[in-house]
Amino acid sequence: MKYLAGVLLLLATMLTPVNSAECQCRCDEERLNMELSSVDDRYPTCREEMMGNITAGDLLTRERQASPSFSTAWSQAERCNVTVANLTDLHVTALTLYTNTYNRTFPLIFDVEARSLGPDANVYRRYFLFKSLHFLLTDALRLLIGREEAEAEQDGKGCLLVYADSGRGDNLRGEVGDQVRTGHFVLASTRRYSSSFDLTIRTCHGHLLPRLHSRHCRSSSGLNVLVPPYELFRVVAVKKVPSNWRGALTWHFYLESIGTMTNLNCAMTSAM
Repeated sequence: MKYLAGVLLLLATMLTPVNSAECQCRCDEERLNMELSSVDDRYPTCREEMMGNITAGDLLTRERQASPSFSTAWSQAERCNVTVANLTDLHVTALTLYTNTYNRTFPLIFDVEARSLGPDANVYRRYFLFKSLHFLLTDALRLLIGREEAEAEQDGKGCLLVYADSGRGDNLRGEVGDQVRTGHFVLASTRRYSSSFDLTIRTCHGHLLPRLHSRHCRSSSGLNVLVPPYELFRVVAVKKVPSNWRGALTWHFYLESIGTMTNLNCAMTSAM
């Protein structure tokens, strides 16, 4: 009888209906974190060498040959024919590629790769296929210092208050006091115009983007700030806010810049 009772109990457990929504939520939850596997190099002492690898060397050519999607996206950005004062054509093409509205597929591929393939210098050198684009975006931010004054809400330190979509929906989690990074470049806006924005960010290392419109193409409407992957934030508030879907509530996170943190340091040129 004890054996039979045990079998019946086991069957009852197996047949008990599971709330699939709760299971889905638990399985899909993703916490804001330090993103220690991200490509976060700032190229502090190797800017000229990296630029030379692109202009005089064959780094960009080899990477385009290795990735047809990258090559297509780069060619599309070149055809936009945008010019920006104080930026080289290479910097402008990189920014146009990343912020465009005509091809959002490759920037998403780039974000996934950049978030995953930087746990150490060897992994970065062997497997990250977009070193040229990452460098050009990082260097463009350096060259754009001082443009923020044009239109953003600022404090005395020149920081920007911006809004962004994490891309992770209501599965994102975090707690007040957590130290976090984004893990990849983030396009943000100085205006909170979309209900999909789940991050309010005070960035002190992101910068306003120049106007990248031409008669051939347009950059992402309203997303006018680029936040770098090496910026370090603290979660200062978390709250539930209404979404547009049947009055449902979704999490919203407030991040304040507390500095920068990088694991990679001229990882490509240090091995050459």
